[in-house]
Amino acid sequence: PPRARGGFVALAVLCLAELVGVMDNTIINVGIPTLGRAFSASTTQLQWIVDAYTLVFAVLMLPGGHLGDRIGRRRVLIIGLLGFAVVSLASALTTSIAVLIGMRALLGVCAAMVFPATLSLISTIFNGTGHHALAVGLWAATAGLGIALGPVVGGLLLQYFAWPSLFGINIAIVLPVAAAISIDCCSAVQGNSVILHRSTASRGAAIDIGQR
Repeated sequence: PPRARGGFVALAVLCLAELVGVMDNTIINVGIPTLGRAFSASTTQLQWIVDAYTLVFAVLMLPGGHLGDRIGRRRVLIIGLLGFAVVSLASALTTSIAVLIGMRALLGVCAAMVFPATLSLISTIFNGTGHHALAVGLWAATAGLGIALGPVVGGLLLQYFAWPSLFGINIAIVLPVAAAISIDCCSAVQGNSVILHRSTASRGAAIDIGQR
C-alpha cells in the first residue's frame, strides 16, 4: 500500500542519517597514522581526535533526544545533519590539530542530535503498524553496520584520496539526506504529517512531527 511504501522510504532515509553518525565514530581510526604525519601530532593529540567525538556523542545523546521532544524531532534532525556537513567541511580544510580536535567534538554534538531523532521518528512513523518491530530492528542493524563500515570506507578513501576525504564523505551523504527530510520525506505517512499524541497532564496536545 502507498502508506507502507512511504513509511519504508522514510525508514531508508532515517537509517542513512543514522549510518553517517555511527560510521564517523570509526572511520577516523584507519586515518590516525596519516593524520599523525600530516599534522606532526603527538600520540595524545591523535587519541583526542578519536575520543573527542565518542565522548561528546555519548554524553549529549540523552540531552539531544530531550531537545527533540521539546522543539521537534524533525527540526533537530535537520539542524544536526546540516551542522554535520558544515563541521565536516571545516574539518577537511583545517591546518591545525587543535582545531581538528575541536571540530571532532562538534561533530559529536551533531551526531548526538541526529541519532536519537532517527529512532524517535521511526517509532512514531511505524507506531500501531505491523512493521514496527521490523523498522526498529533495521535501525539497530544499521548502527552495527555503520561501526563495521567505518574502517572499510576509511581505508578505501585513503587508498585513493587524501585525509580530507574522511570528512568529505560525510558531506556527500548528509546533504541529500537533509534535503529529503526537508521536503517531507518523513511525512509520507498519514498524508503530509506524522502525528504523535502525548498523553501527559501538562501537554496533552498533539505534536505535528511533519511540521517541526
